[in-house]
Amino acid sequence: MSYLKESLSEFWTSNVSKLGVIFLSFVIAVSIFTVVTMPLDYGTRYWSNPRYWVENPKLAKPLWVKTA
Repeated sequence: MSYLKESLSEFWTSNVSKLGVIFLSFVIAVSIFTVVTMPLDYGTRYWSNPRYWVENPKLAKPLWVKTA
């Protein structure tokens, strides 16, 4: 048990490890936020629906692009 405590204290003294823990926490928080806020039928309503892609084609240029 003391080996684990010693390893964790040495791990936490490094600034890179602190940054890694913060980044990992941020990614986990964004993942949880996405799962909670996105509707459950998002995949079937948009990605699996060919009618949606006819109205919004993948290769369409954005409205702000000027065409000559």
